Amino acid sequence: FPAKGFYDLDSLNEAAWISAQNQLVPCDICGRTFLPERLIVHQRSCKLKPAT
Repeated sequence: FPAKGFYDLDSLNEAAWISAQNQLVPCDICGRTFLPERLIVHQRSCKLKPAT
């Protein structure tokens, strides 16, 4: 079946990016953001780097 619709791929990609970014949770130690299930793994080894 030939496609009859039109997809604005830039808009779809932008919406997907925004949705993904909204799911991220910041680390209390370093401030980097992660998916919730990966944050726990990250925090086991996260250490605040000394200021230089």
